[in-house]
Amino acid sequence: SMSEMNKYRGLGSILTEQGYTTSFHHGGTTGTMGFDAFARVAGLMRYYGKEDFPNFSERVYDGAWGICDEPYFLEVASRLDTFPQPFCSVIFSLSSHDPYTIPEHRKKIFENYSAETDVDRAVRYSDFSLGEFFRYAQRQPWYENTIFLITADHTEFSTRNSVYNAFHIPFLIHAPKYLPPRRIERTGAHVYILPTLIDLLRIPTTYAAMGRSLMDSTAEKMAVVKFGPHFGIFTDSFLLR
Repeated sequence: SMSEMNKYRGLGSILTEQGYTTSFHHGGTTGTMGFDAFARVAGLMRYYGKEDFPNFSERVYDGAWGICDEPYFLEVASRLDTFPQPFCSVIFSLSSHDPYTIPEHRKKIFENYSAETDVDRAVRYSDFSLGEFFRYAQRQPWYENTIFLITADHTEFSTRNSVYNAFHIPFLIHAPKYLPPRRIERTGAHVYILPTLIDLLRIPTTYAAMGRSLMDSTAEKMAVVKFGPHFGIFTDSFLLR
């Protein structure tokens, strides 16, 4: 929509002011979903698409969206090695999306899960790819000083799902040097990502956000959603539909 060109101070803008190298990495064709334009609006100064992947071939192509997760994650990880620190990079994955393609040379890994749905096995492949990314990252000098945030933009959405399952997505923060393992059973939403990262990075800045830091245990959290023709508000206590 036209609103994608609105001016605002996104995470990229804020971190660029703090001296960060900022980038957006997407294994699809540049222009897909308007990500390249939106990344610039959000202040992420460098955009990398499928065209920037060296030696692109059908072996790494999912047949629909772009490059499969494992080769793309590893390519981005090696590219991060070249960035001046500190850096902030967004990596948008594709393999856990329809048509749920697993590369031919990796299908044998998941043959024990043949009874599962295509969605389940595609998520297993994405999880495997994340493991390969972290195996590489752990050997790099920037690993210990990095906060990794892993989430999804949406579920396998259907109004036939329960309202809860239609919107429940993973949200993981991995920073072993700074955060001990724990599980926070509280409501959150995408609008909490910006304030949470600014809180974790202890950046003194002024910003506008519709959410609060997930590290703030005193503030009530809520998530506003659209479910078919209805709207809903989740809190820790109830769902108003």
